Amino acid sequence: MACRYSPVGPIQILERLQGAEALGNYLLVIAHDVLVDDMGYSLLLDSLPYREDAPTFVIVDNGVIEHGIALSVRDVIDAADRAQADCIVMPDVIGDLKRTMALVFDGLPRLQDSGYPVMKVPQGKDISEVVRCIDWLADVAFPSSEDFWGIPRWMANKFGTRAPIIEYINTCRPNPKIHLLGMSHSWTDDVHCARMRNVIGIDSANPVVRGLLGQQMKIDSPEHLERGDYWASTEINGIVLDNIQYVREAIT
Repeated sequence: MACRYSPVGPIQILERLQGAEALGNYLLVIAHDVLVDDMGYSLLLDSLPYREDAPTFVIVDNGVIEHGIALSVRDVIDAADRAQADCIVMPDVIGDLKRTMALVFDGLPRLQDSGYPVMKVPQGKDISEVVRCIDWLADVAFPSSEDFWGIPRWMANKFGTRAPIIEYINTCRPNPKIHLLGMSHSWTDDVHCARMRNVIGIDSANPVVRGLLGQQMKIDSPEHLERGDYWASTEINGIVLDNIQYVREAIT
C-alpha cells in the first residue's frame, strides 16, 4: 500500500479539511486535544470516508512534540478509547534512550492491558543508541502482533536522513509498518523515506501552515516553518488544499 499523509492541526482545521474532502482517513491526532474535545473528535472521526482500498486508520500521539513531554500512558489510552484509535504512540523522550526506556518500563503494564497496538518510537543521542533502542523495543512484550514503528523527524534533521533507521527496521523485523513522525527540514529526504519499503504514512502540520501563509509546497524546496499560533487557526484556503494534494502525490 502506498504511503499516506495525515494533516496535523487543531480540530477546527481538521473539520474544515473534512468539509473540503481533503482530510482523508489516515489520521494522527494529539491525545491532549482529544481529551479536551472528545465529542468533537468523536463526530469528526465517525465521519471519515470509507475506502476499501485504504481503510480508516487513526493514530493517537502522546503529544511530546506539541507539549514538550509525553502525556501519561493512562491519558493516551483514555484518548484512544474516545477516538476509537487503531494504534497509540508509546511514551518517549526526544533523543534520550535511557529516559525513554524508563517511561516504557513504567507504562508497560497499562500498555499491555490496553490491547491497543503500540507504535514503537526509538530514541537515542546518536544512530548507535537509536539502533540499541530498536533492538530493545523489538523484545518488549507489547499487546499486539502488529509491528508499528514511528521514526521522528529530528533524526533527519540531525543525521541528514531517516533512511538508515528505516532500512535497519526492515532488515531486523519481518513485517514492520513504519510511520514518519512529522516532516523534517529536508523535503527531499521525506519523499525518499516515504517511498521506502513498509513505510505506511507520514504526518505534518507544515503543508497547512505553509498554505495559510500563502506558500506553495511545490515551489523550490519547501522549508519547514514554525507553527506559531497555528493551533488558534480556524480557516483554510485554496493553497492549503493544493499543498495537501501535492504532498499526497509526491509520496506515492
